[in-house]
Amino acid sequence: MRPTANAAVLVLAIVAGSCSRAGSPPLPSDFSGLVHRLGEAQQLARGLDDADLVGTWSGESSRLTTNAVTLKGQVRMRIWPKGQYLQIVQDAEQFVVESGWIDAKAGVWRRRPVAGGEFLAAYSRSNDTLAILDQPGMPPDVLHRSSNDESLARAEAMLKVVATPTASDWARRGLEWARLWQPDAELFAVQLSDPTPEGYIGAGTQLFVDYHSARAHARLSVTPGPVGTVSTSVVAGDIGLGGAQDPIPLPIPDLSDIVRAARAANEKSTYLNAILSVTRIANVGTRLAWFMTPNAGRVFEHVCFDVPKSQFFDCTKVYGDQAADYERLAARAAAALRNLMRGAARGGGAAPIWSLSGGGVENSPGAPAWDGGAAYRQSSAESAAYWSGDSDAYNRVLNHECNSSDSSNYGC
Repeated sequence: MRPTANAAVLVLAIVAGSCSRAGSPPLPSDFSGLVHRLGEAQQLARGLDDADLVGTWSGESSRLTTNAVTLKGQVRMRIWPKGQYLQIVQDAEQFVVESGWIDAKAGVWRRRPVAGGEFLAAYSRSNDTLAILDQPGMPPDVLHRSSNDESLARAEAMLKVVATPTASDWARRGLEWARLWQPDAELFAVQLSDPTPEGYIGAGTQLFVDYHSARAHARLSVTPGPVGTVSTSVVAGDIGLGGAQDPIPLPIPDLSDIVRAARAANEKSTYLNAILSVTRIANVGTRLAWFMTPNAGRVFEHVCFDVPKSQFFDCTKVYGDQAADYERLAARAAAALRNLMRGAARGGGAAPIWSLSGGGVENSPGAPAWDGGAAYRQSSAESAAYWSGDSDAYNRVLNHECNSSDSSNYGC
């Protein structure tokens, strides 16, 4: 599900200080005029009428508000002639990637992230310095024009490569984003919930790809975002790694490969969730394996696939026999309930406390096969509409409202 217009998204804020480069006229010291212009941004027409905003801008942030958390970091932004923008904001605790459109004219602008929502601002530009005020009573953001930014160039290149609805593609793509966050980042886990029956990323699938940086002593979790971007969260420490895992080498076998192998081996092949990780198993050793929970199975049942050996193996070596343990517990509980009911029926009151110890369908016949190509075509159409700078067409593609003219341009 895509975020709604009220979704929490990034708000930039940079404290003005000694910001003007040599040879650049200083910005005005009194920004009160910008405050009065904020309301004008609501009346803006769509489009970027101020060509002087086009280019790359960067600066240090002293107020980065994400989900009401105040942080410090660096912001880098690129604006294209048709109003598309890409920005990366990073500090010790956050790494945020955002894209969308900027409507701007004569000192006011509106930022419209593809994730939803819109943000109004007034701005003042002086050669290679840009002041942006989006919160009355706060200092303006101050950015400097930059000629080269390797991180933004790499991010732009990644955005233009359309993502496929596969865990393997996002593991590779996520590593590129993670190494913009920390150069030593390594893949440590891939987690999917509700994949399609064929093992792909569908409309209801949640995907989390986790990377760890020993240098930053932190973990970055990546999930697919609009137009090939990502949603990210940073967690300090080795939480979830247990100190016992090793990095996962790329490329990884896709979950769809495991589904096909399971069907060939008469294993359960549709899954509620799946995790790929390197796990150290007592008396067995270290294994790179997919661990799946089948749709149709006993409580706590798992299906396990050893990646290097390309074969399924007994999951009880990892989890123990949780299903048998649960069934034994269920049998004891049932026996205890019978004792309780017999005691009540005899009129003897409640039984003494010491006496109390004592799926779904894997494959739906007749269901249409999931069309992995449709998800790819939708992603391609979104990307084409975005990079054309046509935000209205992008929204129609996003809402599956394409008309015949869209079809010729954006393939939806």
